[in-house]
Amino acid sequence: MNTNKDTLVSDANAILDRAKPVSQKLVGRGNTLGRRLLLTILPTVLIPLAIVSAIGHNNTERRAIEQELAEIQEISQLTSQAVSMFLDQALAINNLIANNPLMANALRESAQEAEAKKLPQQDIKKTEADFKSTKLLKPNAVLNGYLANTAKEVNLAEMFLTERNGFNVAFSDTTTDFVQSDEKWWQNAKTKGVFIGNPEFDDSAKVVVVPIAQAIKDPSSDQFLGVIRAGVAATNLDKKIANYLSSNLVGSKLVQTIDVGSGTTFNTISAKGISRTQQKVVGGKTLIKASQLLDRFARTPNLDSAQLRQQLAAEKGITNVVVERLTTNKGQGAGALLEYQGRIYSLSTIAMTKWVAISSIDAAEVSAPGKELLWLFMLSALVLGSAAIGIILLLSRQLSQPLANLTQTAQQVADGNLDTQAELAGTIEVQILAHTLNSLINRVKT
Repeated sequence: MNTNKDTLVSDANAILDRAKPVSQKLVGRGNTLGRRLLLTILPTVLIPLAIVSAIGHNNTERRAIEQELAEIQEISQLTSQAVSMFLDQALAINNLIANNPLMANALRESAQEAEAKKLPQQDIKKTEADFKSTKLLKPNAVLNGYLANTAKEVNLAEMFLTERNGFNVAFSDTTTDFVQSDEKWWQNAKTKGVFIGNPEFDDSAKVVVVPIAQAIKDPSSDQFLGVIRAGVAATNLDKKIANYLSSNLVGSKLVQTIDVGSGTTFNTISAKGISRTQQKVVGGKTLIKASQLLDRFARTPNLDSAQLRQQLAAEKGITNVVVERLTTNKGQGAGALLEYQGRIYSLSTIAMTKWVAISSIDAAEVSAPGKELLWLFMLSALVLGSAAIGIILLLSRQLSQPLANLTQTAQQVADGNLDTQAELAGTIEVQILAHTLNSLINRVKT
């Protein structure tokens, strides 16, 4: 009996001795469960996170850029609307005076008097010399006072009336000429009904004014009676635009109103306010040419927008051109969006004029929100990635620790320690394995 027992013990020790080198060889070979979990789960979490962050950044950046471009377009269109409203107010004042029966009677009587004196057939220089002192066909203090009071109340630089031959009938302040029929503004007002000129320095008013002239007609017979002209101070127009855009002009944004005929600008308004020194068109000759093309496009209904786009893109340095037709209560207009020499420009035509409103912004300022968002998304991804790594490490430790303890127990048994017992911890599968190992140890020990 003792011999059999000794034999069993000897066989068990032999089995344990053979197991030692095998276990020693396996130590340090391959990945641990915790490392395997990290290599498997971590990419599964981080790759989708990186993809979602990249897509979110691109979408957010695109929306931010689109919003900046929309604001630039809005500024030029608001400027166009502000100028149109301002001109409408001046025309409304002209209409109010023109429709006054007293004015109509005064114009008829003055025309009859001028024709009775055969002034229309007389040389202009001689006529100017004859009326050098008064500059009026017939001095009328009542009409002069009425125009002066009206001009003062509505903040106009000047107002004056001419009868159908172009001779002065009344004015708010003395004019430099008595005969107006040789002036372009007078001729256009007579033939076209309305004339809106470019800002110019008025010698009589001593300020830069926007001339607005309108034909006066007899409401009953539609007979041409004369022309009324109002001089709107350009500074008033600047203030109107500045007030209209007070909340829109920030950073490098600015807006200018230019005359496409002469290629000159008569205002420059930015976040700093109205500039009295910057009187050059931002973008130079290239933007003047672009404004002229846009104005022609607005006045030519059969001109295709693709043609204008090609014409603008053909100008050296102009890129990313977008063209559209605009419909306003004044008729058809046009707008364009383009990039030139590091700035993005939005152009809008102004109804009733040959003017174009141009707003612009530094291209770097448009892309700046995207760069800020990139850092924000990178920081968010870093924080979320760090949190994911921490959670995975904690999870892998919770899953692998019971197995590591079980492995350590098995190693102790392999070393010959049959008094140790595996801890019943971890998942059910690990607990079953530990229980099986304990049973094996007890059987070997027995």
